[in-house]
Amino acid sequence: MKVLLCSGRFHMGGIEKYVQDLAMQLQQRGYDVRILVFFYTVPDAIAPLKEAGIQVSALNGKNGRDPLMLLKFWKALRDFRPDIVHMNYLPLLAAPILRLSSAVVLYTVHQMDYIKAFSTMYKNTVNGVIAVSNAVKEYLTSKNFLPKSEWRVIHNGIELKPGRKTAEYRPGEPIRLVMVSRLAQDKQPHLAVEILNLLKTNSPRSYRLTFIGSPDKDDAEYIAGIKARVAELGLEASVEFAGMQKDVFPWLQSAQGLLMLSRKEACPYNVLEALSVGVPVFSFNVEGGLQDLHQDGVSGVMTPGSDAEELARRIDEVFAENLWEGLSRGALKNAEKFSVEKMTEKTMGFYREILNKKNSR
Repeated sequence: MKVLLCSGRFHMGGIEKYVQDLAMQLQQRGYDVRILVFFYTVPDAIAPLKEAGIQVSALNGKNGRDPLMLLKFWKALRDFRPDIVHMNYLPLLAAPILRLSSAVVLYTVHQMDYIKAFSTMYKNTVNGVIAVSNAVKEYLTSKNFLPKSEWRVIHNGIELKPGRKTAEYRPGEPIRLVMVSRLAQDKQPHLAVEILNLLKTNSPRSYRLTFIGSPDKDDAEYIAGIKARVAELGLEASVEFAGMQKDVFPWLQSAQGLLMLSRKEACPYNVLEALSVGVPVFSFNVEGGLQDLHQDGVSGVMTPGSDAEELARRIDEVFAENLWEGLSRGALKNAEKFSVEKMTEKTMGFYREILNKKNSR
């Protein structure tokens, strides 16, 4: 079976990880897989795919209406003749081109965003929709998004390695908290600093905080403000800005907690990564699909709203009352439900179902 996986850009975020993992898993199962990127690629991000022998083509489009990009897209479909076109980004004007193809069109929804124009343009084009969490499906179907399509919930998956586990917490040692994300305003890293300050002020235990990720271009001033706040609070010795890391697991394996403070998340990979090594998640009750992966008192702590003081209190309670080990075990158990193999098998099953349905017409 030929599968063309399409992405808007390819640097290394959640969507790109999904496309990379799925491409490699499908290739291992004998699928003929190619990746098409509508805009741009970053060499380091596509290097693992090239090493695996998976072709990655960038169309270098300016936007979703770029006529030259759309022409290149049509040529790519004509030359490869895929059985499945699996979209992870919908260029606004690409629907007519997809309808010229005989391929089945699937779309994985990675965000909690609704734009009516895309539903209007693609309602007669997309055969199947994969929502990465129950919340994504519930929200978008309530908006009548792509009403003619078949819908499935297939969560993101993570590679599970039995020997890859965080070191056990030992009372008296510094407690290391990490935040793994883009340093963007919607992720609310400024609240991580406030949580650390509350812990340093109110707890007899020693806490450290590491940010793993880089700011978006538009957020440089915001991050400068966070660094100024760190200095104002005298926390320079306790806060590290480690930047973007190709491999986050060494950082997670030395941590005792992952902070998840976003305003909204569909099915966050950073949480899956933390769970997979037994790192408890300390979070707000984030809108979206977080609850599918992580539950209060099972895999960590989840507090209502965005109350930094309450979350700091609950985090310290974990270590004061020796709850960490049980939460670490719960995190590992939760991760078992979300292996990349399970994600791939469910996706392949959906491919077959939609193909059979189309061929039987």
